[in-house]
Amino acid sequence: MFFRHGISMWGKRQEDNTNHAQYDTVTADFEAEQQIINDKREFGRVRASLMRYLESKYGYDVAKRALRRVNTRTYRDYFKTIHDKMN
Repeated sequence: MFFRHGISMWGKRQEDNTNHAQYDTVTADFEAEQQIINDKREFGRVRASLMRYLESKYGYDVAKRALRRVNTRTYRDYFKTIHDKMN
């Protein structure tokens, strides 16, 4: 989320993604998701340091999109599990 002149709501300047190494989008998304899943398994949450690393390696959009996908999958599986237990 950007406010003015590329500064995020946390006061950090967001870099342009053109400086990042060019990755295939599918590969970058997959690798970022795998690192997020591993972090959640190991620590029970996603550390801010991992997100900063992913943002610097793949770009802000790829890192946030991967986190959103993993959280959505977790959320849907949680409610599916509860529904199955009730039946």
